[in-house]
Amino acid sequence: MIIHQLNLQTDVLMLLSLHCPVVISLNFSHFITESLVPYYLDFLVYSSSFMVCFTMNRVDKHVINVIQCLNLGGMEQATLLKYEHLVKLGCTGAILSLNPDGGIKNRFTRLGIPVLDGKYSYLRVLRDLIKLRRDCPQSSEIIVSQVGHNIFVNLLLRLFFGSGVKLELHYHHVENDIFSYKWYFVYLFAFLSGNNFYFVSQFIRDEVCSRIPFIRDRSFIIGNPLRLRSLIYQPRQNFDEFVVGNAGWFIPRKRHDLLFDLALQLSERKNVKFLLAGDGPLLDAFKLQVIEMGLSDKFEFLGWTNDMECFYKRLHLLAFYSDYDALGRTPLEAATYGIPSICSVRNGGLKTQFGDNHGIYFDDSHNVKLHSQLIQFYLDNPDEYYSDSKRSYVRAQHIGDVSAYVNSSTFDR
Repeated sequence: MIIHQLNLQTDVLMLLSLHCPVVISLNFSHFITESLVPYYLDFLVYSSSFMVCFTMNRVDKHVINVIQCLNLGGMEQATLLKYEHLVKLGCTGAILSLNPDGGIKNRFTRLGIPVLDGKYSYLRVLRDLIKLRRDCPQSSEIIVSQVGHNIFVNLLLRLFFGSGVKLELHYHHVENDIFSYKWYFVYLFAFLSGNNFYFVSQFIRDEVCSRIPFIRDRSFIIGNPLRLRSLIYQPRQNFDEFVVGNAGWFIPRKRHDLLFDLALQLSERKNVKFLLAGDGPLLDAFKLQVIEMGLSDKFEFLGWTNDMECFYKRLHLLAFYSDYDALGRTPLEAATYGIPSICSVRNGGLKTQFGDNHGIYFDDSHNVKLHSQLIQFYLDNPDEYYSDSKRSYVRAQHIGDVSAYVNSSTFDR
């Protein structure tokens, strides 16, 4: 079997689980001449059973994730990318969702990862955990992560799997300047159960450790993986219609209302349009307000969509508004397509991960007038737009590595 252009960090490890000779042709064509290729290939003929002696063996692992829900949010997307990578490495696993599937279950099952989901109840969760424990392979190391907080589930995981369960947090803790008392119980119980704590951003780690300092030595930053685009970056050339996008839940803290102000500030720019994807309790009211304000020709609504690639490929810029966010995955996803963003978040962790001067303009004051001026600057200076577009793409490639996320959230510590 001859396999060309593999990713050394991921796919080579996957091949180690195959019980057949393989020929691995890495993408070294920039310094290997055509005449040397036959000798190069002969040199790279190995048996997987021989190679495994020289490579860290991570294939005999069974990874269980207990997750709050299976919607299409950032937490679920990160978990899906993790399991895609684990399957490549030859790992097995299972998912227990505390709530019914929200549209992503079939993506796990297509990977061969069984998923247990349903309406939340103590009895159902207990029954499903018993099944998960019973179905664990006897010869594999069991790794268990709880994605999201739940004291009852944490107790059951301690009983069924012992100490060492990984508690993974993807949600902010402080809202309206209030750190709920429930978090003290959540973290104290998890600490006494022997959990380590894995935060998606430095921001939410600081939220907790500044108030519950005794968990600091057992807390780690895992970041957020991205589905990276391997195609050569292609900037958008046509400004005849400049599309500003936004995607997510229509809920109060997401501040979609600021898009009205932005549209009004740009009313003289007839080529600026707004494309919105997502659903939520405030969507109908938002649509009605668009009509009342006479902005129907400016806004297009996609609703909830599973095909985010089609959404992103129509954009020139992402406008992300929020009062509270642990990270903010949408601007990161946009960056993988080379789409710059205006990221206005009063309390959030994206800036600490993405950094300044990489094609995302950060603001914590919701200064819509300033945001409109930036868009007009891009329209009048396409070269500056292309430069920021390129920077965002390059930065996403740098920080979105899935293998690093799997190592930090699953294999390490």
